[in-house]
Amino acid sequence: MRTFFPMQKSPSDTPPAVCATQGGRLHASRGLPGVVPARSPARWSPGDLHDQQTSASPGREGGFTLIELLVVMAVGLLMTTSFALTFSYLASATAQSIAGQNATAGVRLTMAQLSQDISEANPLVDLSSSSSYADSVEMALGPSGSQQVVRWVLQPVPGSAYGTLYRQVMSGTGSSATVLSSYPEVTQVANMAEGIPVFDYYGQGGENLVVNGAAADQTASCSVRVGVTLVVDPSRGADPFTERSETALSNTEPGSMPCG
Repeated sequence: MRTFFPMQKSPSDTPPAVCATQGGRLHASRGLPGVVPARSPARWSPGDLHDQQTSASPGREGGFTLIELLVVMAVGLLMTTSFALTFSYLASATAQSIAGQNATAGVRLTMAQLSQDISEANPLVDLSSSSSYADSVEMALGPSGSQQVVRWVLQPVPGSAYGTLYRQVMSGTGSSATVLSSYPEVTQVANMAEGIPVFDYYGQGGENLVVNGAAADQTASCSVRVGVTLVVDPSRGADPFTERSETALSNTEPGSMPCG
């Protein structure tokens, strides 16, 4: 017959303490030897970041200071003013350039019409005085028997240093002729202010008949070529300019003329 003695448990055979659960997390029972209580996770709030920033730069609050705002406003105002001045200058320069181009184009078209009339003169018409040739030219256009008399004349503008160049259709020749129609071709003509004649009349030898003192009744009949000079000072800020042309008389043969 066997005798059984109860077995003694050693301390190492003690089972681990059972952990209670709370909110899905395991927590070791307090007071149990060898068990370290679990620490709850740290909670983060937006204020912690602010506390870190303010602690990193003590004495500075969020946002801009008044001096910084004034500096930014001054720089913005300076840039805006600079852009506005640049735009104004470019707009003015562009307008001036366009006005000059338009004025030049208009004068050149007029010079083309004037040169055509001079070329087709059949013949030039004598003017009443030698001084009239500086700012006038008159010609009969078309075949004999059905001619039209045309006069180009620069007339001064009252109270101004400028004149206006007109193309006039006349009722005939001579001092008794009347103006049937008159059209202003070029305005702001400055020839009078500059002392430059609009028309120059040249003889067979290339001499300037008016400058050489030709008589009024000989200047037109002895001319083989007519020069035209227009000094124009357009409005709207465009720069003054000068247009010059010389036109030979198609219906005149230099060798057959009785003039020098």
